[in-house]
Amino acid sequence: MPPTKTAAEIVEQFDAVLLDSYGVLVDGAGALPGARALLERLEESATPWLVVSNDASRSLSAAADRYTKLHLPVPADKILVSAALIAPYFAAEKLGGSRCIVLGPPDSAAWVEQAGGVVVPYQDPSPDVVVACDDAGYPFVQAVEAVISTLVDRIRAGVTPRLVLPNPDRIYPAGGGRIALTAGSTALVIESALAAVFGPDAPAFVGLGKPHAFMFDEACRRIGRSGPRVAMLGDQILTDVAGAKRAGLSAGLVATGIATAGHGDLQPDFVVRSLVP
Repeated sequence: MPPTKTAAEIVEQFDAVLLDSYGVLVDGAGALPGARALLERLEESATPWLVVSNDASRSLSAAADRYTKLHLPVPADKILVSAALIAPYFAAEKLGGSRCIVLGPPDSAAWVEQAGGVVVPYQDPSPDVVVACDDAGYPFVQAVEAVISTLVDRIRAGVTPRLVLPNPDRIYPAGGGRIALTAGSTALVIESALAAVFGPDAPAFVGLGKPHAFMFDEACRRIGRSGPRVAMLGDQILTDVAGAKRAGLSAGLVATGIATAGHGDLQPDFVVRSLVP
């Protein structure tokens, strides 16, 4: 079994700390116990830290405003959201000017526009890119069915649109013990439908957020630290823990969110039962 650590031990033992948002600092109902105390302890000890979130549904200012309303001292410059990776990905893949269907609310569309994409309605028959940012902000069933139909038509015509997934999380803690879906599940629905038509050659989404290297490389660049002396605190095994371990960081599973134990051989380096001091 992985050892347990307290919030105080984490601050004492690591050179920098990366924090997941949902399930660690907040859930759908508000701030989680001990979150503010941990942030204050990190500041008092001058430990570099960064909130690393798979959120692709809010602007940075909206994210910071929400933390402020929840009385959590998290300024915008301490937040890395997966939506911020859309622009460098579009630049690297030369996707500027592409017609983009964006599954998500208006802030998601704004991130794609800032990356140089031309946002079109989900009913558009000729997209170059589909960006799955969130499960909200559009009529879910109608939009997903329209996108699947369009992708099938385009692929059969010899054109395969790019599929981009800033937020690979499948679920998140909505508060009160409830679990809600998010963009990773939307992508799975689309991928499954395409596989039913095209088999193993069906296209798949390219993930940008945790557990993928894009997110962890950028997080380490921002805090100026890397390696096992950096702790990633998260509540999801398949994104937070898996990504941290691939990046060579120390992976801590916080048991106040989705997961309370590892998955087979995929185990955290340590467990945090609660952030409460």
